Amino acid sequence: MELVKLSHEASKTLGATHRLTITWEDVITFTSGTATPVIPASGTNPPGLMVENVFFYLETPFDGGSTTGLTFQLGDGGDVDRLINNQAGTGVQVHLDGTEVLYYRETNASIGNGYVYTAADTIDAIFTVAGAAITALTAGKLHVFLRLVELAKHGDVIT
Repeated sequence: MELVKLSHEASKTLGATHRLTITWEDVITFTSGTATPVIPASGTNPPGLMVENVFFYLETPFDGGSTTGLTFQLGDGGDVDRLINNQAGTGVQVHLDGTEVLYYRETNASIGNGYVYTAADTIDAIFTVAGAAITALTAGKLHVFLRLVELAKHGDVIT
C-alpha cells in the first residue's frame, strides 16, 4: 500500500489531498471480511482529522485463481463502511468476474460534508472475497482518493 500526498495542482483539480493505492499484493495479506488499518498502516490518526470527498478509480480489476467476486469497503473503528460502501451495505464490487465498478464516489449520508474524528482511530479497508481464498488473487490495483485535513494544524483552536 502506498499513501501519497497529492501535488497542490492535483489536489486543486480533484478536491482530494491524498491517494491511497492498494494492489493485489497488499490484499492477499488481509483476512477476507476483516477490517485492516490502511491509514495509517500502523498507529492511529489523531483526533480532529477530517475526511471528505472520498472516491476511487479501479485501474485494474482484481482477479485470480477461481475467485469470482471481491467487494471493498472503507471505514473505521466506529463504522466499517463510513467512507466507502454501496447503498446495499455490502461493499463495492472490484472483481473482474463480479461486474466491477471502475469509478465510484461515495454518497453515504454519514460523511455528508466531511467526517471529523473526535478520538484517535484508523481508517480501515475490508475486502471480502468470493469463490476462493483471498490469497488466490494475482491481479488488481485500486486508487482511493480522499481529502484529509488535520483541523488542529489549521488556524487557532477556539475555546
